Amino acid sequence: MVCLGWAGWAGALGGRSIRARQPGRLPASRAGRHTHLFVVSPLLPVWRARFDVSLRTAGLSVTVFAVAYVLAAPAWGRRAASASPQHVLTLALAGFCAFNLLTAFAPDFGVLLAARVGAGLFVSGATATVFTLVGVSAPRGRRASWLGVATSGLLSALWAGAPLGSLIARHTSWRAVFVGLSVLAMGIMAASRRVWPVGGAARVGADPPV
Repeated sequence: MVCLGWAGWAGALGGRSIRARQPGRLPASRAGRHTHLFVVSPLLPVWRARFDVSLRTAGLSVTVFAVAYVLAAPAWGRRAASASPQHVLTLALAGFCAFNLLTAFAPDFGVLLAARVGAGLFVSGATATVFTLVGVSAPRGRRASWLGVATSGLLSALWAGAPLGSLIARHTSWRAVFVGLSVLAMGIMAASRRVWPVGGAARVGADPPV
């Protein structure tokens, strides 16, 4: 689950250039977060052997991540809309980073499952907040197209996640995959604070719908 799904980040990473009207880096960053959603699949046989569990049990790591993501996303979205979305984004990325490190150094399968739950909870916050920030940052009349570009990062994660996770694990270690995700999350967090400086609550609905 490489965090490559962060198309919204690219808007963060390159694109607060609202003046330049260029949402083009959005997919690259969002692909960062959501590649994380798919990179785990090729690691399941590795975890089966490493933790001496069945493949079905190893697959629970995907299930708990997805359930945590789905359950937490609405609450994160409400928080991002009512508070400072920049602060919410920083918190979500920091948590995502921490739980990926816990995944990387998990001593047993129980700890790994708990780490996957935490990663799912926090990455859903990053997703919800990025959409909030992209929506309120887009130029008037361009909101729908900017959000569409941000969403396209998820599609990039579909084809990039599994091969990337398999490649890194084959040539280094499966633990290196999650250390790399943590480093990526920290880089995105630093970049997002420059792109979207800390401010007040999101101006959701301030502009006419597109």
